[in-house]
Amino acid sequence: LGYFVRRELIMRKMCTTLGVSFTLLLAQAALAGDDCSAPTVVTAGTTPFDNSAATDDGTDAPCAFTSGTPLAARDGFDLYFQYTPPSGVTLVTVNTCGSGDTTLQVFTGCSGTSLGCNDDSCGLSSQLTNIPVTAGTPIIIRVASWGSAPVAITAGTLTIIESGGGLNPG
Repeated sequence: LGYFVRRELIMRKMCTTLGVSFTLLLAQAALAGDDCSAPTVVTAGTTPFDNSAATDDGTDAPCAFTSGTPLAARDGFDLYFQYTPPSGVTLVTVNTCGSGDTTLQVFTGCSGTSLGCNDDSCGLSSQLTNIPVTAGTPIIIRVASWGSAPVAITAGTLTIIESGGGLNPG
C-alpha cells in the first residue's frame, strides 16, 4: 500500500489485493487561500478563517517564537489573504487577536518583501500596526498557526483596519 500526493491535491492510491492491482484517483477541492498563488481576497474589516483543512507549505515566519533548538518547527498550517488598499489608505493594522496561537506576516507579493512579521503581540495571537501601503497595490497576508499538528489547528478572525490619508479612523 503506497501513497503519492501531488501539490494539486490529487491522491493516487495503489493497492494490490489478492494479486489484483488497481489505481484509485481521489480529487479534493483546494482550500481557498491554502497557497500563496491563490490567496483569499479580503477587504477591511473582519474575515473568519479556519485552517483545519489547510496544509503547511513549509514557510516559517522568521518572527515565530520557538523554544529549544533553533531549527524546531515554528509555525504550521497557513492561509494566505490578499488585500488591496482603496484610495486614501496609507496605513493598515492587521491582527488575529483572540484567535488562538498564530503568527502573522505581510508581504508585497508571494515572492515579495516582508512588510512585517509578528508572533504573540496580543496574547498568543498576532498584530502588525501601521503597515505602510499604497492605494491600489495588493499586499499578501499570511496567517499561520503556531506549531505542528495536532495543536496547529486554529480558527479565528483576521481583522484589517485602514487609516491614513485623511480618513476618519473611527
